[in-house]
Amino acid sequence: INLGTFDKVAVGDRFDISSKLFSWRLTITEMGQSSSEGTLEKLSGEGDYPPTRGDEAILVQQTASRK
Repeated sequence: INLGTFDKVAVGDRFDISSKLFSWRLTITEMGQSSSEGTLEKLSGEGDYPPTRGDEAILVQQTASRK
């Protein structure tokens, strides 16, 4: 995602990402200053269509060190 340490995103943070047909959970595993990467877990929907630019992402869990 286009959020990184400059945006106070940290390894372990979790985001729920939803579109009209699918929902996913992104858990951040690697950080950069302006971007981050992680693992995707499918929460609902049929097929294997990953999230796309513009899908809504909501922070659902912050790492304990930042609470």
